[in-house]
Parts: sequence; C-alpha cells; structure tokens
Amino acid sequence: MDKQWVLKKHGVTQGFLAAWLTCPELARLRYQEGWTVIGASGALMFGQVVHWVLDAVYTDFANEKVAPPTTNEAVQQYTRVVEGLWRRENPMATAADLEQLEECLGMAEAVLPFYFQHWTADFQKTDWLALELSFEELWSLPLKTVRSKPRGVWIRGKLDGVRRVNGKLWLFETKTKGRVESEAIVDTLSMDLQVNLYLWVIQQIYEETPVGTVYNIIRRPGLKRGGSETLEDFCARIAKDVVTRPDHYFMRFESVAEETEHKAWQENLTVVLDRLSDWAKKGKDHFKNPISCQGRYGVCDMAGLCLRGDPGRLRVRDTVFPELEEGGGL
Repeated sequence: MDKQWVLKKHGVTQGFLAAWLTCPELARLRYQEGWTVIGASGALMFGQVVHWVLDAVYTDFANEKVAPPTTNEAVQQYTRVVEGLWRRENPMATAADLEQLEECLGMAEAVLPFYFQHWTADFQKTDWLALELSFEELWSLPLKTVRSKPRGVWIRGKLDGVRRVNGKLWLFETKTKGRVESEAIVDTLSMDLQVNLYLWVIQQIYEETPVGTVYNIIRRPGLKRGGSETLEDFCARIAKDVVTRPDHYFMRFESVAEETEHKAWQENLTVVLDRLSDWAKKGKDHFKNPISCQGRYGVCDMAGLCLRGDPGRLRVRDTVFPELEEGGGL
C-alpha cells in the first residue's frame, strides 16, 4: 500500500498544510512516516460521522434525486454503514472506543433528521453545481531562475458543495462545532485556510470567481449523558432539545470573498508552498515547534512518539490521505 507521502506524487491537502504550518515534525510523522491515531476524541468522531452521512446523502440526492432521510430509521441506514467503515479502519479499537462510537452514532441519528427537515430547500430549490466534489488542481510557483523548469504543487481534496445563487458561485462548507462564536467565525473566514483554498479551486474549475462562502454549521450536542441513563434515552433527550431549539443547532453564515483579500491570500500561500517545496525536496529548515505540543484541542496526538519515541496508540495507516478514499478516512 502507498503509505508515505511524496510531494510530487501526492501533492497536498488542506489537512497536510494545516499540519505543516502547525509543526513540520507533526507533518513529517503524520504524512512522511504515515502515523495516525487509533480511535478519536468524541468531538472528532461525531464530526466524522456527520460528515460521512452528509456526504452520502447529498451524493445520493445528486445522483438519484432521492428525498433526504428525515426520520431516525432513515438516517440509521447511513450510520450503520459508517459503523462498518469505522470498525474496518480501526481493528484495534478498544471497548471504550466502540462505546464512544455507538454514542456518536446515536447522537447523529438524533440530530440529522431535523437537519434535513430544517434545510429542506437544499433538496428542492438550491441550484447545486457540485456536491462532494473531489479535485486535483496545480498551484503554480515562481521560477527560481529564468532557465528553471515550471514549478507547482498539486492541491487535492474534496469540497462539500458549489451552488449558484442569483447567477453567482458560492462555496458550501459544513463544520460541526461544540461552541459557535458568530463574530469570530465571520471575522476569520477571510483568512481561513480551507475556505480560501476551496474558493481558489472553484475558480480554477469553473473559470469564474466565486462570490463567497456559505458556512454551514451543525452544533454538536452539549447535553451530558446521565450515569444511569441508557443511550436510547439520552438520544431521545437530544432529539427533544433539537426540536425545541433548531436555530441553536443549525446555523449558516455568509462570507463574501473580496477580490483584493483573496488575491493577497493567494500571494501569501504561494510563499508557504514555495517553502514547503524546499522542505520536501531537501529536508531544509526542518524543526519541531514546541508551542504546538499543547494546543486548543489538548496535547498533540504525536507527542509520545515525537518526545519519547513511544508510538502508544498510534499505527501506520494504509494510505497517505485516507480522507480522500471511499469512507472519508473514518
């Protein structure tokens, strides 16, 4: 299997760029050596489940024009597939991992039927140009000398959707979040790595500058499961909360992409990719970023391997970018 990353062969994804910008050693361990974590946090696992279900539902809609699943039982047809994929990709999962998976699946089954009911227009009126679009586009880099060969980096990934509203192109991007800070989201979207990368990709594919981004948020339930509460009762309580507060769980923000801002962002990323290209070819300027060992999501998942040579619950994955494979890297 193709486990180790090579720039010319594999290019980069937004996830790779985020890792490399955070800490080159993190990128080296995660991609060049192929280490990945067995299992995932509850927040990450919920996001993985939701994204896979949305991917499958929107793809089914695009291919067959099927109605969205608006009942718990209909959503279960998708979450059971997710469970099978996750178990296949995590053969060393512990009993605690499997218990967490079941809880995340149940939470998704409680929330998503109401999401599809809330945004029913997505399956009726929205002019979708693409849904779950895989891409591979070449980002050109400046020549080192006048006699240099053309240089570039392949940008790879999958974006959630492209839609046309009043004749204009918009990126549709979905996130799951526990906390939603509206002002911070709107303020930072103009510099968001993933959003801007995908706006550039849309521009390349459609040869048209997109207007901006529809940022689709599904809030992760904040309710806590009681010590003696069954999973069924817990998920029923979540469903009641979603019915009571749909606007709390389902939000969309629009961010207009100003031409000057996007051009400045592209110039900045060109510098980043140029340095990444040197790093990948020559091992130049490699370092460990000590500030990233403890981040907003806790201790870096590569900390044991990086600091002590202890892989702990890490394993070497089968593919470089599992998120681009069937199943979405669950």
